[in-house]
Amino acid sequence: PLPYARRAMKTNMAKLDRVAAFSDTIRDAIKGTVMDHHKGGFIQGEPGVEERIKIGVVASVRHPQVAWPAGDAWHGPWAGEPGRCVTYNSCHDNHALWDKIALTAKGASEADRVRMNKLAAAIVLTSQGISFLHAGEEFLRAKRGVENSYNQPDRINAIDWRRKQRYEAVFEYYQGLVALRKATPEFRLAGAADIRSQLAFLPVSKAGMVAFLVAGEQRTMLVIHNANRSPVQVEIPEGRWQVLVDDRQAGPKVLRTVNGGSLLVPRICSMVLRGS
Repeated sequence: PLPYARRAMKTNMAKLDRVAAFSDTIRDAIKGTVMDHHKGGFIQGEPGVEERIKIGVVASVRHPQVAWPAGDAWHGPWAGEPGRCVTYNSCHDNHALWDKIALTAKGASEADRVRMNKLAAAIVLTSQGISFLHAGEEFLRAKRGVENSYNQPDRINAIDWRRKQRYEAVFEYYQGLVALRKATPEFRLAGAADIRSQLAFLPVSKAGMVAFLVAGEQRTMLVIHNANRSPVQVEIPEGRWQVLVDDRQAGPKVLRTVNGGSLLVPRICSMVLRGS
């Protein structure tokens, strides 16, 4: 049975070196459970999944600020080290991210669905552990709504490269997130102890948000995920902060500089800021 298999995997993961498992906790928290095609997750505005997003942020390791939700199939933190957790939102199994968004946000405009897609990517690429992206997700890959497409023809499974031109801005956003992750060791901490000592979640004034700091040797990264359908004013630490990611652009290049204290975070987006 699946629960038994997961418990056995959790036990064995502590013993196996250089072996990682995919975290379905963060996958379902981001976009909605794969067991219910019409149920959304954090990016669609589903309430009460913030703690599961935090689990993904810390790569399923034990963290003093993360309370493992009751009833979670993994029964608590199972990754002894971040390198044993694969953080993702979609893969070849189940619906492509864009199809899942279409099923769960039918009343949303395409522009808002794009924002949800970008928010999902930002959550994955600013979390600890191993980041995994489904090929074509960076230009909104779709499989015509087919979930289990292992036996379907190319018209379902083939990557439609015309979408790369159509959704070039989304592609560039993903490019920027990947470049930022590569340039930011704070998003790739080596050990669970480092995550516990260097990553701290911040209080937020509203549900549908997750915010955290990751302190490096010479700088601090601030990440805020806002799934609300309106902008939210967030209290941030004092000082000068360089904005690297907002709702329009992403990357290691500084977009602008803001003062600490308070920050207006746009709706359905992530912001990443770098301090000194």
